[in-house]
Amino acid sequence: MPIVMKLLAMEGVKKKNCVCSKSQYGVNCQFDGKPCGMVDYDHNFNPFFGAQVINQTAGIGDGFNSQYTLLQKSDGKPALKYGRAIYAHIYPNNHRLFGRADVILSNGRRYIVAPANLTDTNLYPNATTIQFDLANYLEHLYIWDDRGKYFSRPIFVSSPIDVGTSTDSLSPVGLTWSRIDPKKHSFITPGVPLSTILICAQCFDTDSCNDAGTCNNETSTCNCISGHEGHMCEKEDNPFP
Repeated sequence: MPIVMKLLAMEGVKKKNCVCSKSQYGVNCQFDGKPCGMVDYDHNFNPFFGAQVINQTAGIGDGFNSQYTLLQKSDGKPALKYGRAIYAHIYPNNHRLFGRADVILSNGRRYIVAPANLTDTNLYPNATTIQFDLANYLEHLYIWDDRGKYFSRPIFVSSPIDVGTSTDSLSPVGLTWSRIDPKKHSFITPGVPLSTILICAQCFDTDSCNDAGTCNNETSTCNCISGHEGHMCEKEDNPFP
Protein backbone atom coordinates (compact mmCIF):
# COMPACT_ATOMS: atom_id res chain seq x y z
CA MET A 1 0.00 0.00 0.00
CA PRO A 2 1.72 3.20 -1.19
CA ILE A 3 0.07 5.58 1.26
CA VAL A 4 -0.12 5.15 5.01
CA MET A 5 -2.49 7.21 7.15
CA LYS A 6 -1.38 8.09 10.66
CA LEU A 7 -2.70 10.32 13.42
CA LEU A 8 -0.72 13.31 14.60
CA ALA A 9 -1.45 15.07 17.88
CA MET A 10 -1.11 18.82 17.35
CA GLU A 11 -2.27 21.28 19.98
CA GLY A 12 -4.56 18.64 21.44
CA VAL A 13 -6.29 17.95 18.12
CA LYS A 14 -5.80 14.69 16.27
CA LYS A 15 -5.12 15.18 12.57
CA LYS A 16 -4.62 12.69 9.77
CA ASN A 17 -1.41 12.96 7.82
CA CYS A 18 -0.43 11.10 4.65
CA VAL A 19 2.94 9.36 4.67
CA CYS A 20 3.99 8.88 1.06
CA SER A 21 6.01 6.09 -0.49
CA LYS A 22 9.51 6.88 -1.74
CA SER A 23 8.42 8.03 -5.21
CA GLN A 24 5.33 10.00 -4.15
CA TYR A 25 4.95 13.60 -3.00
CA GLY A 26 2.20 16.01 -1.98
CA VAL A 27 -0.04 16.39 1.07
CA ASN A 28 -2.22 13.59 -0.33
CA CYS A 29 0.67 11.81 -2.08
CA GLN A 30 -0.94 12.92 -5.34
CA PHE A 31 2.31 13.37 -7.28
CA ASP A 32 4.39 10.53 -8.70
CA GLY A 33 8.06 11.12 -9.42
CA LYS A 34 10.67 13.53 -8.12
CA PRO A 35 10.21 17.27 -8.83
CA CYS A 36 12.27 18.94 -11.55
CA GLY A 37 15.78 19.87 -10.41
CA MET A 38 15.77 23.35 -11.95
CA VAL A 39 13.14 25.76 -13.28
CA ASP A 40 13.57 28.82 -15.46
CA TYR A 41 11.34 31.06 -17.54
CA ASP A 42 10.02 29.98 -20.92
CA HIS A 43 11.90 32.17 -23.42
CA ASN A 44 8.70 32.67 -25.40
CA PHE A 45 7.60 34.83 -22.46
CA ASN A 46 9.33 37.29 -20.14
CA PRO A 47 11.40 36.73 -16.99
CA PHE A 48 10.18 38.06 -13.68
CA PHE A 49 10.09 41.84 -13.87
CA GLY A 50 13.39 43.24 -12.69
CA ALA A 51 15.14 39.91 -13.11
CA GLN A 52 17.19 40.79 -16.17
CA VAL A 53 20.64 41.11 -14.63
CA ILE A 54 22.75 42.66 -17.37
CA ASN A 55 26.03 41.27 -16.12
CA GLN A 56 25.86 38.28 -13.79
CA THR A 57 29.49 38.64 -12.68
CA ALA A 58 29.35 42.33 -11.92
CA GLY A 59 25.77 42.07 -10.70
CA ILE A 60 24.50 45.02 -12.71
CA GLY A 61 20.73 45.10 -12.72
CA ASP A 62 17.85 44.85 -10.30
CA GLY A 63 15.34 42.57 -8.76
CA PHE A 64 14.66 38.87 -8.95
CA ASN A 65 16.20 35.97 -10.74
CA SER A 66 14.14 33.69 -12.96
CA GLN A 67 16.28 30.55 -12.61
CA TYR A 68 15.81 28.45 -9.48
CA THR A 69 17.33 25.20 -8.26
CA LEU A 70 15.47 22.57 -6.26
CA LEU A 71 16.58 22.70 -2.61
CA GLN A 72 17.64 19.36 -1.22
CA LYS A 73 18.22 18.35 2.37
CA SER A 74 21.32 16.65 3.70
CA ASP A 75 19.68 13.23 3.21
CA GLY A 76 19.24 13.93 -0.51
CA LYS A 77 15.47 14.35 -0.31
CA PRO A 78 13.83 17.44 -1.85
CA ALA A 79 12.78 20.19 0.53
CA LEU A 80 8.99 20.54 0.63
CA LYS A 81 6.51 23.10 1.91
CA TYR A 82 2.88 22.00 2.13
CA GLY A 83 3.89 18.93 0.13
CA ARG A 84 5.35 20.94 -2.76
CA ALA A 85 8.92 21.54 -3.84
CA ILE A 86 10.99 24.50 -2.63
CA TYR A 87 13.34 26.26 -5.04
CA ALA A 88 15.98 28.92 -4.52
CA HIS A 89 18.51 31.06 -6.33
CA ILE A 90 21.42 31.73 -3.98
CA TYR A 91 23.52 34.63 -5.20
CA PRO A 92 27.28 33.85 -5.39
CA ASN A 93 29.98 35.83 -3.64
CA ASN A 94 30.94 37.69 -6.84
CA HIS A 95 27.44 39.12 -7.18
CA ARG A 96 26.32 42.43 -5.69
CA LEU A 97 23.35 40.59 -4.10
CA PHE A 98 25.65 38.15 -2.32
CA GLY A 99 24.06 37.19 1.00
CA ARG A 100 20.56 37.02 -0.45
CA ALA A 101 18.52 34.18 -1.89
CA ASP A 102 15.35 34.42 -3.96
CA VAL A 103 13.04 31.56 -3.04
CA ILE A 104 9.94 29.96 -4.52
CA LEU A 105 7.76 28.00 -2.13
CA SER A 106 4.12 27.12 -1.56
CA ASN A 107 1.98 28.98 0.95
CA GLY A 108 -0.62 26.22 0.79
CA ARG A 109 -2.75 27.58 -2.05
CA ARG A 110 -0.25 29.29 -4.36
CA TYR A 111 3.44 29.53 -5.02
CA ILE A 112 5.13 32.74 -3.92
CA VAL A 113 8.49 34.34 -4.74
CA ALA A 114 10.25 36.21 -1.95
CA PRO A 115 13.77 37.30 -0.94
CA ALA A 116 15.54 35.77 2.04
CA ASN A 117 18.38 37.52 3.88
CA LEU A 118 21.10 34.99 4.64
CA THR A 119 23.98 37.06 5.97
CA ASP A 120 22.50 37.99 9.35
CA THR A 121 21.37 34.49 10.25
CA ASN A 122 22.96 31.19 11.09
CA LEU A 123 21.97 30.09 7.57
CA TYR A 124 25.24 31.23 6.06
CA PRO A 125 28.07 29.35 7.81
CA ASN A 126 29.83 28.34 4.58
CA ALA A 127 29.15 27.54 0.95
CA THR A 128 29.07 23.77 1.45
CA THR A 129 26.10 23.66 3.84
CA ILE A 130 24.03 26.71 2.88
CA GLN A 131 21.64 24.75 0.67
CA PHE A 132 20.92 22.24 3.43
CA ASP A 133 20.54 24.97 6.06
CA LEU A 134 18.23 27.02 3.84
CA ALA A 135 16.15 23.94 3.00
CA ASN A 136 15.70 23.14 6.70
CA TYR A 137 14.89 26.77 7.54
CA LEU A 138 12.23 27.12 4.83
CA GLU A 139 10.61 23.76 5.60
CA HIS A 140 10.01 24.91 9.19
CA LEU A 141 9.14 28.50 8.35
CA TYR A 142 5.59 29.52 9.29
CA ILE A 143 4.97 31.85 6.36
CA TRP A 144 2.04 33.70 7.89
CA ASP A 145 3.95 34.82 11.00
CA ASP A 146 7.69 34.48 10.38
CA ARG A 147 8.14 37.29 7.89
CA GLY A 148 10.51 40.05 8.91
CA LYS A 149 14.27 40.23 9.22
CA TYR A 150 15.09 36.98 7.42
CA PHE A 151 12.14 36.25 5.12
CA SER A 152 10.67 39.33 3.46
CA ARG A 153 7.24 40.07 2.07
CA PRO A 154 6.63 38.06 -1.12
CA ILE A 155 6.73 39.95 -4.40
CA PHE A 156 5.14 37.54 -6.89
CA VAL A 157 2.29 35.04 -6.54
CA SER A 158 1.20 32.22 -8.84
CA SER A 159 -2.19 31.05 -9.99
CA PRO A 160 -3.93 28.66 -7.54
CA ILE A 161 -2.54 25.15 -6.94
CA ASP A 162 -5.37 23.80 -4.78
CA VAL A 163 -5.27 20.08 -4.05
CA GLY A 164 -7.68 18.12 -6.22
CA THR A 165 -7.82 20.70 -9.01
CA SER A 166 -6.33 20.51 -12.49
CA THR A 167 -3.75 23.19 -11.61
CA ASP A 168 -2.38 21.38 -8.54
CA SER A 169 1.38 21.18 -9.11
CA LEU A 170 4.42 19.73 -7.35
CA SER A 171 6.62 22.44 -8.88
CA PRO A 172 5.91 26.00 -10.12
CA VAL A 173 5.94 24.89 -13.77
CA GLY A 174 3.23 26.04 -16.18
CA LEU A 175 1.54 28.48 -13.79
CA THR A 176 0.66 32.11 -14.42
CA TRP A 177 2.13 34.83 -12.20
CA SER A 178 1.17 38.25 -10.88
CA ARG A 179 2.80 40.89 -8.77
CA ILE A 180 1.29 40.87 -5.29
CA ASP A 181 -1.09 43.78 -4.80
CA PRO A 182 0.70 46.10 -2.30
CA LYS A 183 -2.60 47.79 -1.40
CA LYS A 184 -4.09 44.62 0.06
CA HIS A 185 -3.45 43.50 3.63
CA SER A 186 -3.06 39.89 2.48
CA PHE A 187 0.34 39.26 0.94
CA ILE A 188 -1.02 36.70 -1.54
CA THR A 189 -3.58 38.86 -3.35
CA PRO A 190 -2.69 38.95 -7.08
CA GLY A 191 -2.18 42.39 -8.58
CA VAL A 192 -0.72 43.22 -11.99
CA PRO A 193 -0.37 40.03 -14.11
CA LEU A 194 3.04 39.12 -15.52
CA SER A 195 3.99 37.59 -18.84
CA THR A 196 6.06 34.92 -17.11
CA ILE A 197 5.79 31.13 -17.36
CA LEU A 198 8.28 28.81 -15.67
CA ILE A 199 9.32 25.50 -17.25
CA CYS A 200 11.43 22.57 -16.13
CA ALA A 201 14.89 23.55 -17.37
CA GLN A 202 16.44 20.08 -17.28
CA CYS A 203 16.30 17.41 -19.94
CA PHE A 204 16.40 13.68 -19.25
CA ASP A 205 16.54 12.43 -22.83
CA THR A 206 16.59 13.93 -26.30
CA ASP A 207 12.80 13.65 -26.58
CA SER A 208 12.43 16.28 -23.83
CA CYS A 209 14.25 18.92 -25.94
CA ASN A 210 12.14 20.87 -28.41
CA ASP A 211 12.69 21.30 -32.14
CA ALA A 212 15.35 18.65 -32.78
CA GLY A 213 17.49 19.72 -29.82
CA THR A 214 19.64 17.02 -28.22
CA CYS A 215 20.07 16.37 -24.50
CA ASN A 216 23.51 16.41 -22.91
CA ASN A 217 23.10 13.66 -20.33
CA GLU A 218 26.05 14.88 -18.26
CA THR A 219 24.70 18.42 -17.75
CA SER A 220 20.96 17.73 -18.32
CA THR A 221 20.88 20.66 -20.73
CA CYS A 222 19.63 20.81 -24.31
CA ASN A 223 21.92 21.57 -27.22
CA CYS A 224 19.77 23.55 -29.63
CA ILE A 225 20.01 23.60 -33.39
CA SER A 226 20.62 26.91 -35.13
CA GLY A 227 17.68 29.28 -34.86
CA HIS A 228 16.45 28.07 -31.48
CA GLU A 229 17.16 29.17 -27.91
CA GLY A 230 16.07 28.60 -24.33
CA HIS A 231 16.88 25.84 -21.87
CA MET A 232 14.64 23.42 -23.74
CA CYS A 233 15.13 25.02 -27.19
CA GLU A 234 11.59 26.25 -26.77
CA LYS A 235 11.96 29.54 -28.64
CA GLU A 236 12.53 29.98 -32.35
CA ASP A 237 14.76 32.95 -33.18
CA ASN A 238 13.10 35.51 -35.44
CA PRO A 239 10.50 33.17 -36.95
CA PHE A 240 9.26 36.08 -39.11
CA PRO A 241 12.35 37.92 -40.45
